[in-house]
Amino acid sequence: MRVRQRNIWVLICLVLLVGGCSPTPDGAAFQAVPEPPAIVQTEYAERRDRILTSLADGILLLHARAAPKEMEQWGFVQDPSFFYFTGLPDLPGAIVALVGPRRNARLFLPPPPMSFGFPVTGVVPEPGEATANDLGLTTVTSWDGFAPWVEERLAEGVGTLYVDEPRRPE
Repeated sequence: MRVRQRNIWVLICLVLLVGGCSPTPDGAAFQAVPEPPAIVQTEYAERRDRILTSLADGILLLHARAAPKEMEQWGFVQDPSFFYFTGLPDLPGAIVALVGPRRNARLFLPPPPMSFGFPVTGVVPEPGEATANDLGLTTVTSWDGFAPWVEERLAEGVGTLYVDEPRRPE
């Protein structure tokens, strides 16, 4: 008798739980955690444009968070400044260069992470024009070209290099 009462209570709880859920537009039974409203790429482009107007004398370098997540974190947490100007929440180790005099934004991508000696595909976007167009950036290139690119800009006399102060001890 005791088992039957417990089963009835479990059944009642399930009915109340499922009954209180409303269907989502895509036809799923329920959505556990609602997604926050997405920010469109034009918003990030406007943010970059606003900072580029004030960078007439130099280049702003923003580095994505390089370290993996901490054990206490639920997941990878992107550097806020990098995320604010790019909208890339889960791309570790990248660098975005906002070039004031040329009014462009260049993203330098790290190599894909390795797992058991093999590169993990799909984590880091492919360098190239297609990715640049998708992200609303001028150029997306490999991380290997970062140091030579900075040296060329300094040789041209671009001006000042600005870097964001890291907010984490890494």
